[in-house]
Amino acid sequence: MGLGTCRSCGGPTSTGASPLCRPCWRIAPRLRRDLSERFWEKADRSGGVDACWPWLGFTDDGYGRFTPRKRESARAHRIAYQLAVGPIPPGLQIDHLCRNRACVNPAHMEVVTQAENVRRGMGGWNSVAKTHCPNGHPYDH
Repeated sequence: MGLGTCRSCGGPTSTGASPLCRPCWRIAPRLRRDLSERFWEKADRSGGVDACWPWLGFTDDGYGRFTPRKRESARAHRIAYQLAVGPIPPGLQIDHLCRNRACVNPAHMEVVTQAENVRRGMGGWNSVAKTHCPNGHPYDH
């Protein structure tokens, strides 16, 4: 990869991947692209507010992945929720109400417990109606 030109001072960047040279990166954080801007450009929001917003970036097991900082990766739907709604309470998870793992539309998400997320999950559809284990013992709910 060739060298790029610093957006701030016009000097060379070290790798060409960053719009800023190393000195400008350190002293001018306001020149860095906003995390929200970087995130939302990777979501297809063209379907409108009610549609799924598919993640256009890297996916892993169907879930979008986003790198907010170097060497730090997070699931894209969690970042979307935090940007649009706020922090996810400790011990809770995000449930995709639309059942589309790649969707990052915060309107399609709900904060739930792990137990509730499992009950609602695709694997749970077979288990929801079960009242007894294979040996005939009743499940305690």
